[in-house]
This record gives sequence, C-alpha cells and structure tokens, in this order.
Amino acid sequence: MASEAVQWGCCINKHGIDIEEKSLKCPTCGKYYHCAYISLKKPPNDINTWKCPSCKSSSSKAYRNDSIPIRNVSTSRGSKRQVAGSPSPPSLPNDINDIHVVIREIIQEEFSGMLVKMNETIISTINQELEPQKKEMQGIRDSISFMNDKFEDIKKEQQSSNKRETLNYEINDKDILHCTRIAKTNPSSTRPRSIVVQLASTRLRDQLLAAVVNYNRINPQKKLNSSHLGYAGLKSPVYVVEHLSPNNKALHAAARIKAKEMNYKYVWVRNGKIFVRKSEGAELIQIRNKNSLSKII
Repeated sequence: MASEAVQWGCCINKHGIDIEEKSLKCPTCGKYYHCAYISLKKPPNDINTWKCPSCKSSSSKAYRNDSIPIRNVSTSRGSKRQVAGSPSPPSLPNDINDIHVVIREIIQEEFSGMLVKMNETIISTINQELEPQKKEMQGIRDSISFMNDKFEDIKKEQQSSNKRETLNYEINDKDILHCTRIAKTNPSSTRPRSIVVQLASTRLRDQLLAAVVNYNRINPQKKLNSSHLGYAGLKSPVYVVEHLSPNNKALHAAARIKAKEMNYKYVWVRNGKIFVRKSEGAELIQIRNKNSLSKII
C-alpha cells in the first residue's frame, strides 16, 4: 500500500508516506490529503461522507442561486512560517480562571494608573488653592516675629530706664567688659546663681556701689529688688556687692554674724577688704582674717 501510486490533493508523496495512518482519501474526487494539512488530529468518524476542501467548495457553488464565484482555495500551500526574530504569538488562556486572572490584572493596572493621576491632580489643585493662604500665614509669622523683637527691645529699654531712674545712676553697655553667672556655694539653695560683672574701671564700680548703698539708705522699706529691674511677680531683694574670693566671702559672712551679735551697725567691703564700724563716727575695724573677728567687741 505504501508503494502504490496515488493522487495527492495537497502535495506529491515522494517518500511513500503511510496513506492509512497519515492521510485521508476523499470519496468524491479520489485524492488523498495529509491530516496535518487539513488540520485533523484524527480521522473523522464517517470517512465515507467526508469531503476535501476542494469538493466542499464545489458543492457550495452548485447549490447557490447566484453566479458569484467562490475563491479558489490553494491546496499546495502549507502552514505559514514564522518570520525570524519576530515575537512569538501570545498563548491563549487555558480555561475561564486564567481569563479572570488576566482581566483582573488589567483592571488593577488601569485602576492604579487612574489613582496615581487622580492623586497628582488633587495635590496640585490643593497646593494651588492653598498658595495664597500659605503666603498670608508666612506674613503673619513675620509680623509676630517682628513684634516680639520690638517688645523685647522695649522691655530691655524699660528695665534699663527703671534701673537708671531708681539708682539715679546711668551705666552704658560700653562700661561692661564681661558678665557671667557663677556656681552656687550651696547647690540645694533655691536662690538664683550670682552674676559677676566686670566694669571698665574701679571708679565705675565704686560709683555703682555707692549709688546702691545710697538708694537702700534712703528707701529702707523699699530697698533695691527685682521689681526695679522690670520683673513682675514676687519681689526678691537684689544685692550689689564686690565679688570676693571664697575665703573672703566666708570671712565676710562670719564678720556679719559677729557684728550682729555685738550690735555693730555697719559692715561693708571696699576693694576686696572687709570693714566694720559699731556706730556713726566710731573707729572702723578691718577684718583681715578669722583672728581679726576678736576685735569686734
């Protein structure tokens, strides 16, 4: 059977292909066709009624009432070859679940893109609408900062004016060489740390000390306090004295205690030296060390 010469409708069988397994015979024209050419995976159930593509075309034309020619189907051309380098055609989904997954992914991608565009549009619109408010708020902040600076300047000027009017003594910024706070002798004390001020000359120092002493003598019920410096609230006394070394500071405290016990009226410091006097016109006593405390009698 394989060597029998047969007439092929799709090609010329030069290799003796098995007719029964690889091809079909059209009962109408008697030609053989390869199953691969006519896209048949297996022979049809009724081979006697099967027709080749050419016979099907001829039958359709015979039964038509018009004379429109039927396109001639070439039987010599096989399946198209894929162009070299061209991308392979996309594979179709196997079942309905794959289709659902593909549709869902497409919708998610489109929706994500829409959300991004909507967010950008909304943010841009809001920024444009809020731009005037932002400028207005910045102007308000600048005005508040300017008023705060002016208030601080006025406050400092007022404090300086109060101090100058209270003591009847004026001191300028150029007269102050340096100022700083020092550590407390007793860390548990609630009193603020002392401030040490270095003035430009001893003359200025003596004048300031004399002005404070004079004011406290004239106003014994309203001695120099925090209200005179422009601080509201509880009035705290302000002491203006010469800065002493730790040893002299302890000696000064001991001298004040002893003078109070012996009813001495005056205790003061001048040029780092400690003096006491029992009454107006009495002889002054210099306290040089602890042994000098015995002179206070």
